[in-house]
Amino acid sequence: DWNRVALIPLYGMPHAVNGLVVCGLEPSDFWTDYTDALISDLPAAGRQRLTAIYGNPPKLGERFADLIVAHELAHLFHDYDEATGLTDFPRLWACELFANIAMHGYITETEPKQLPALEAICELTWQAPAARWPVRELHRMEHSLATGPLNYVWFQLRLLVIAKLIWQSGGATSLRAYRNALRRRTLTDDQIIETINAVAPDAAQALRHWPA
Repeated sequence: DWNRVALIPLYGMPHAVNGLVVCGLEPSDFWTDYTDALISDLPAAGRQRLTAIYGNPPKLGERFADLIVAHELAHLFHDYDEATGLTDFPRLWACELFANIAMHGYITETEPKQLPALEAICELTWQAPAARWPVRELHRMEHSLATGPLNYVWFQLRLLVIAKLIWQSGGATSLRAYRNALRRRTLTDDQIIETINAVAPDAAQALRHWPA
């Protein structure tokens, strides 16, 4: 059924299409591939945290992937043109950050016991060196899938660290402020970050130091 309903051919990559959220029934192999790549870049303490949260070997597809449904539901609350791939946000990363703020907020408010599973992989990704990823610049996020799913996952997990900062700055109020201020396609990258700075200065600062 995946090929019949999904917009993305890669099995197990969650996404929203035609007002529906599409997720795989079984975890995709790319979750294991991602942790295999990440673990080699982590110090001993990071590897220990990874296995403590997700098992040994880590089963990210079982502990983390289901949480992404909240992210995909958030995508139903903004415009998306399937013909062009454009949203009403000025950049893909800004659109995905919106969905990640909503995801972090939902888990925080309704499933707080899942926060360790949500946050550990994101924080470990943030701490690990970025050099292995061929596409790193925020404005090139849309090109990351061309290199395979792992590079795209890297972007999403790092954006979840930023999302946490924005949610912590004001909860649902910050989410609404972000959505209302950034649904303008004409904004430049610098203008996006300055707008975020008005909502969550520490998030804007982290974005300014995103790897290039």
